Amino acid sequence: MKASKAAGPLAMWVKSIVEYSEIFHSIEPLRKELVDLQRQESEMINENDRLNALVHKLEKGIEALKLEYSELIAKVENIKNDMKTVQEKVSRSVKLLTDLASESARW
Repeated sequence: MKASKAAGPLAMWVKSIVEYSEIFHSIEPLRKELVDLQRQESEMINENDRLNALVHKLEKGIEALKLEYSELIAKVENIKNDMKTVQEKVSRSVKLLTDLASESARW
């Protein structure tokens, strides 16, 4: 029996299709993994953007609190200075009353 001239190339074509099919099926899990990794990347980018916005908001809040703190410290210093002035006036007033009381006793 003689072999057909078309059988050789047809057999090579079938062999090539089978090899392609094996390769295609072997890379299918890799394609699925790639899609999953791309989805995870997108989620992580969104999470990163959200966290960066939160950090920015918190930094603004910290700056506002620092400003408020410095204003309160300045008020405390003013109150301390006022207290010191009032204390000095009270001391002078007490001394003056004591001196006047002794003066009144002399009269």
